[in-house]
Amino acid sequence: MEVLTAIEGCEDTRLKARFLKAISLVSRALDLYGTRGVAFSFNGGKDSTVLLHLLRATVAQRQRLHEATVGTPNGFCDDLPLGGVLTFFFHHDTDFPEILEFTHETNKQYGLCMEILTGDFKQGLEQLLQQTHIQGIILGTRRGDPNAADQETFCPSSVGWPPFMRINPILDWSYHDVWGFLNLAHVPYCCLYDQGYTSLGAVSNTVPNSALRLEDGSYAPAHMLPDARLERAGRQSKVQRQVSEAGSANRTAALLIIGDEILSAKVEDANTPFLCRELRAIGWTVNKVVVVRDDVLAICQEVRRLSAAHDIVITAGGLGPTLDDVTMAALAEAVDQRLALHPQLESRIRKKFGDNTTSAHLKMAEAPTGKE
Repeated sequence: MEVLTAIEGCEDTRLKARFLKAISLVSRALDLYGTRGVAFSFNGGKDSTVLLHLLRATVAQRQRLHEATVGTPNGFCDDLPLGGVLTFFFHHDTDFPEILEFTHETNKQYGLCMEILTGDFKQGLEQLLQQTHIQGIILGTRRGDPNAADQETFCPSSVGWPPFMRINPILDWSYHDVWGFLNLAHVPYCCLYDQGYTSLGAVSNTVPNSALRLEDGSYAPAHMLPDARLERAGRQSKVQRQVSEAGSANRTAALLIIGDEILSAKVEDANTPFLCRELRAIGWTVNKVVVVRDDVLAICQEVRRLSAAHDIVITAGGLGPTLDDVTMAALAEAVDQRLALHPQLESRIRKKFGDNTTSAHLKMAEAPTGKE
């Protein structure tokens, strides 16, 4: 099975651990409720696409284990889609055509026999539960989602909703975990993600993410998003987006200037006046400028302190190929992420230096990534 094969060869131990924990949770749900007692909510988005392939991998792994211990094939895996787990999709008139097309193609490609539901989600779910023996529903909720507050991997439905167990296998996955898995497994996903969309809602309230806008006006693909906290930045109407951008006049900025050479007066700081002028020109107010030495702990502490009091913190200095260029390492520590090569930065550096690319060059392609 291609997903299991991809994970077996995965060198990212963190992502591999995430995957193994997730399929363990799905397998436990199948043990608790039986395959007929579990349903899968598919909506065509990146998270539910991950879930689809986690389910496929879980069913394949359970078949492997059955054959290894019993010596005969586990028939239900072959005869029924996802081993008997029901897949359902809520169709809305406000869905992107690309989502509907991807859902149709996915249903066809993997033989899901998907139930297509319409109308109100709550009422549709209630009818589905009344007509089946479903006790648990596998969902793509992740921490940070609007509805994720206080949820756990196994979580009863909210008061006022029909009773069922919410099963959240990827609750602790980050945005970059999701894309790390999709790219590793080489599975299809909705084409909108390659057009700058990072979170998909209705056509009326979803636009490409401005953080991915390129110089030529096009957009980089979703997996290139540098800051996972901006995942939902495109989930607003075009009018709301214009109002939000116009409101930037009231936002505050702090500048963090880094370098021993600045503090020792060996080099004159040209960044501060330039940044102050440019920020003022676009309506931002610079409230504070701090200069620190080339020290990971000192930079980390200032980033955290300034971030708590300002809308944006801009750093200058300490980005380069030498040992004392520690800004990126400090930023990674400040936001509790690991430092790793950023694919887009690495590509640009290799394009510039070609066969002469060295480890010193690649240091400048490192960026915080991983746990949010």
